Amino acid sequence: MKRLIVLLVAALSLNSCLTLDGNLTVRETLTVKKKSGLFGLGSKKTQVGPGAYRAKFDIVSKDSFVLQLVRDGEKDIRIPLKSDRNLNVPNGNGPIFISNRELNQEYDLAGDVRTDVDEYGYARGRESCTYTTVERHCRPVCTRSENGSQHCEKVCREETITHNGYQEVQYHYRKTFRALELDFLKGGSNARVAHFSGTDTQNEKIYDYKSSCY
Repeated sequence: MKRLIVLLVAALSLNSCLTLDGNLTVRETLTVKKKSGLFGLGSKKTQVGPGAYRAKFDIVSKDSFVLQLVRDGEKDIRIPLKSDRNLNVPNGNGPIFISNRELNQEYDLAGDVRTDVDEYGYARGRESCTYTTVERHCRPVCTRSENGSQHCEKVCREETITHNGYQEVQYHYRKTFRALELDFLKGGSNARVAHFSGTDTQNEKIYDYKSSCY
């Protein structure tokens, strides 16, 4: 399973949780282990009948992800896909195969992951920012004695002050499109039981240069 996780993390440049939205098409009844119990820490077998389902492929971390079937008017089915086995795979886009033994499910997974990255809109300009300075401020502090006389002294301390300013910047935009095609195969065979197809698009503003704030 980690061969898929490593490939997705490396090829898709994942830094955090990612969800690919798509569809799961089931040809014949799937028997899978789904999350159950308090906080979803347990698992039990359930059957997913033939048909088309809205689905989400949640990449939770480098060694764990979940296929979630969205059902109108019914509770979603969350199918955990994870393994503790550490497998080495080349970085980059390409084919995927994970055996049912690695998944702790009844099916092998076979498919392909693809990532397209478009860098565009290179520009420069000036943007607002904030910066801090440490300044020494003094003020009189007065006290009154029992006989009514007043005594004042100067008390000083360092204070951090936040200022509004500007900085020179150079930036561009990055559009990342990800596509995942995944077949559920009967263990040890090429018989396709179900197919997941999902995509994700992310848009980012990338800073190539930032001057000091002034």
